[in-house]
Amino acid sequence: MPGEKEKLNEIADIEKGGSSKAKHEYAEVRTALDALESGQLNVKIGTHIFASIGASGNLTEIDVLTQDEMIEVKSGGKYNDAKKLSGRDYDQFLIFRDIFNGKRKVFDSHGNLIVPPKKWVYQFRMPNIDPKLKKWLLDKGVTEVREGK
Repeated sequence: MPGEKEKLNEIADIEKGGSSKAKHEYAEVRTALDALESGQLNVKIGTHIFASIGASGNLTEIDVLTQDEMIEVKSGGKYNDAKKLSGRDYDQFLIFRDIFNGKRKVFDSHGNLIVPPKKWVYQFRMPNIDPKLKKWLLDKGVTEVREGK
C-alpha cells in the first residue's frame, strides 16, 4: 500500500500512546484498510498535495486517496453538534471541492498530477454526526458521508 515512509513511523507512535495526532493517523489507516477490503485499488494514505510541481509548501493532505475516492477522515469529537464546517476544516473543504470539480490542478510530492476521483467522501470515525452537517456536506457537493467505523 503506497504511502509516505513517515506514515509507518506514525503508526509506531500510535502504539506509544494517546496523542490526538496519533489517533487521527490510526483513523486514516483504518479507513485505508476499509477501502482495500471493499476492493479499492491503489490506496494511498496521507498524500501531500501541491499547487505546482516543485512547490516549496503543500496546500494540504488528502487523508486517503484511491483510484475511485478522495476521502477526508475526521476523527475528533466536535462534529456531533456542528451544522457546517468552519475554520481550518472549511478552508480545507474549499480546496477539496475545487480539486474534485476540476477547478484546481494539484500534484503529489513526486510531481504527478492528481486526477479527480469519481467520489468525494467525508469519513467520520465517530458516530452521531449532526444530520445538518451531513446535509450541508452533501448539498455542497460531497458524494458520500460515512460515520462511526
